[in-house]
Amino acid sequence: MAAQLTPARGGRIRALAAGRALQLGIAVALFALVLWKSDAAAMGGVVSHANLRLLAAVVALDVAIALLFAFRSRLAMRRLGIDADAGFVFASAILGSVAGSLSPASSGELFRVAALSRAGASVEDGLALGLYERGLSALLLALGTCAAAAFVVLPLVAALAVAATAIGALALVPIAGALIPDRPAAYGDAGGGIVRRALARLRVAAGRLRWLLTDRGLLAGWSLLTVLSFAAAALQFWLLVAAVHGGRITFGQAWLAFGVSQLAGWPLPLGLGSSDGSLAALLRWCGVGLERGTAVAVLVRVTVMLPLGLMAVAAYVYLSRRSAVHGAEPGAAELSRAA
Repeated sequence: MAAQLTPARGGRIRALAAGRALQLGIAVALFALVLWKSDAAAMGGVVSHANLRLLAAVVALDVAIALLFAFRSRLAMRRLGIDADAGFVFASAILGSVAGSLSPASSGELFRVAALSRAGASVEDGLALGLYERGLSALLLALGTCAAAAFVVLPLVAALAVAATAIGALALVPIAGALIPDRPAAYGDAGGGIVRRALARLRVAAGRLRWLLTDRGLLAGWSLLTVLSFAAAALQFWLLVAAVHGGRITFGQAWLAFGVSQLAGWPLPLGLGSSDGSLAALLRWCGVGLERGTAVAVLVRVTVMLPLGLMAVAAYVYLSRRSAVHGAEPGAAELSRAA
């Protein structure tokens, strides 16, 4: 005899269906955003005149960068006591990094916060992780770009001094972290109001962030992996110039081009063209020429942004299906029994 479909069960089934529809809509919107940002209309002509072997090498480096993202996130997650398998770590790291870079004020990081909460981590840990990785990545990008500029325009001894100063500046991170008040209030301390509960959560997240920032071992390991990812990205820019220019720029110039273009688009949602314009202008200064520099900017979208964006879409779909399998099977069973 078929099971009676009670109002409670019916509501749960409708909520499950609505949740899956929302997940599908988000995945489609994220995919459309990636395609729009990669400017597919400009791809064909530029790619057809480029060295395809070098472009394939650039795409292969995307995988290496994605793995470095996952390894560094694993370090911070372990420090927070989050024990997750490799597939989850890789998918959540890619989703957070790419969606954060494509969204205003890095709000795409909330996708990772939601994924972490479904995996059993607290929202506060997810917020602390996102703030730690975004803030420290921005600092390392700025310091690395300054060091690269020094090696491009200054004598070697002066450039080494600038690089040493940049490395020494990282020692200020634990000091700054210690300034965050260590008051991990419980949720109940804030009373029953929504605003008070939200403030209590932020206080707990701040305490967790303080814990991350003051860990010097984590700082060293996370920074090393991030610098390696920047070096891989700089190598991508060096290869792209060679693919369209047929000539060479120095690795320092490639790192400078990468860093300046990223910093130029950092404050703005989706870069709003500032990344492309700054990259083309800087490559012209390096002797590549404005037309070829613009071609390199288009190829960055094709070979870097598009593959990483598609990885992020796949990561979102994987995490959504994973949460459905582990958390929504009872609702599916009820649906089948009621049929």
